[in-house]
Formats: sequence, structure tokens, C-alpha cells
Amino acid sequence: MFNSITPASHPDSKTPEDIRAFGLTDSHGHLIGTLIGVQQYPNADTWWIGLMLLAPEYRGQGLGRDFYQAFEQWICQQGYRFIALCAIASNTTGRQFWQHIGFEESHKTPPRVYGTKTHEVHVYQRAIG
Repeated sequence: MFNSITPASHPDSKTPEDIRAFGLTDSHGHLIGTLIGVQQYPNADTWWIGLMLLAPEYRGQGLGRDFYQAFEQWICQQGYRFIALCAIASNTTGRQFWQHIGFEESHKTPPRVYGTKTHEVHVYQRAIG
């Protein structure tokens, strides 16, 4: 099941109405995944995926791909042309997932401090529609 809610926090340049959180539930209605996206970010033709998570016991079964594809189909119906996201360099599994489903790296950021760790970030984009 694919559900949408509006979360309370958002990037400074966006309003709460620009942010959507989608939930993936199992056959019993238990939440097993979430995707948080920002519409028209960083530009008017693009949705930004800020976060996508799937419960560990559901990974490797194609559910992440299916969840993403449902999201992509929904935003295509809204008329958007691109989806963008980023992943830290050390998240090789996540980066491989996004590349496997057709995202291309557009650039890397210089290393930055996030909390107590320093990370290089890979930015990806995919044309849709």
C-alpha cells in the first residue's frame, strides 16, 4: 500500500506542503518502508528524495525497487521530469541500489562534517516520464 502524509520539518526554501512522506505497508498494514520527497526541489521539474528506508527483513526481495517505481509513477502523473537524491560515499549498498534502477551520478560534494563524521556525498539524478 502506498500512502502519503505531510511531515512537519522541511528545507528552509520549502513549505510543509512541498514535502511528502510515503509509507509502504505489508499485508497486515504494518509500516515496513518510508520515502520522504520534496517537490520542485532543487528546481521546478524535479522531486528530491531525501530519505528512503526499508525494514532490513524486507530487503533483497524487490520491494525497494517496487516502492520506488510506485513513487516515480505517481510523480510522473504530476508532470515532473526528474528525480534527484544524494547518498554518502560510504553507503555503497545504497549507491548501488540507485545506480541499478537507473540513477546517474551528476557530481560529488567535497567532504563535509555531518554530526561527528566527515562524508563525501554523491548526487544522483534520473530522467523520468
